[in-house]
Amino acid sequence: SSGINAEWPLRPGIRDNVHVDVPPEILNNIASCLFQLGKYEECLQHYETALDYCKRELQNDEAYLSAITVTITYNLARLYEALHEFGKAEDLYKAVLKEHPNYLDCYLRLGCIARDREQIFEASNWFKDALQINQDNADAWTLIGNLHISKQEWGPGQKKFERIIKTTNDKDSYSILAIGNVWLQMLYQPTRDRDKEQKYQERALAFFKQVLRQD
Repeated sequence: SSGINAEWPLRPGIRDNVHVDVPPEILNNIASCLFQLGKYEECLQHYETALDYCKRELQNDEAYLSAITVTITYNLARLYEALHEFGKAEDLYKAVLKEHPNYLDCYLRLGCIARDREQIFEASNWFKDALQINQDNADAWTLIGNLHISKQEWGPGQKKFERIIKTTNDKDSYSILAIGNVWLQMLYQPTRDRDKEQKYQERALAFFKQVLRQD
């Protein structure tokens, strides 16, 4: 990141001196770097400039510019989320879905916005919409599983993570850890059954050790 910071002040001057349009994919990549650096205002300017270019030149290369417009629009929506402008982010995600209804990540992001507003039912529906596109999408199942866990619905949450583990051949460390945490939470539930407590503890430890062996 230090290299980006050192070079960045030169770029506007270089562009102004040679009087050429910077291709939208380059602007998008620069904006993505700025996003990672937390320079949101500069990032916004580059996304907007890239979209303006695409609109202006669309008739010259419609297939390519239409495709990259979708990517830039999605990235811009992610930026608006980071800026806490959730209404603008929602509008952009929905605009992408109107033209590209199989853009799965938009469903996930809309679900996350609803979740953060504590609109759990709506969030769940967005995540389920993503599964209509890819029924094995681990991110969607993880988000649904976490919804259950947040409501202390341990059994349904555990089943979602078990499904991920099954479809990834026991390779998804996050899901293995999540199930370990479920058993740990079960251990904290009021009970006078010592045998059950020992069973919960042993199962939690088994899943945690499995994660350590893999990672």
